[in-house]
Amino acid sequence: MLFGLWCYRLNLPIKIQIMVEALTNLSAAQTMSQIQMRVARKILDIQQSDGQAAIQLIQAAANNVTKAGDALVAQATGLGTMLDVRA
Repeated sequence: MLFGLWCYRLNLPIKIQIMVEALTNLSAAQTMSQIQMRVARKILDIQQSDGQAAIQLIQAAANNVTKAGDALVAQATGLGTMLDVRA
């Protein structure tokens, strides 16, 4: 809009005014597109990081369950509490 006013004050022909406005709009659209792509990339990076953290939590939980299960079995059966040293 400001460019149209600028062109009007310079008494530029309508075709030139239209071209200037089109080029200005194109530049603004390209800038917005670049911003949107960077924001989308940042969101994807955050989601990937969150996904990796969730996988690590699941793996840690599974590891702890296995260790806890082994400890319960050892306690229930008495494994590891007595040592037979007879030959």
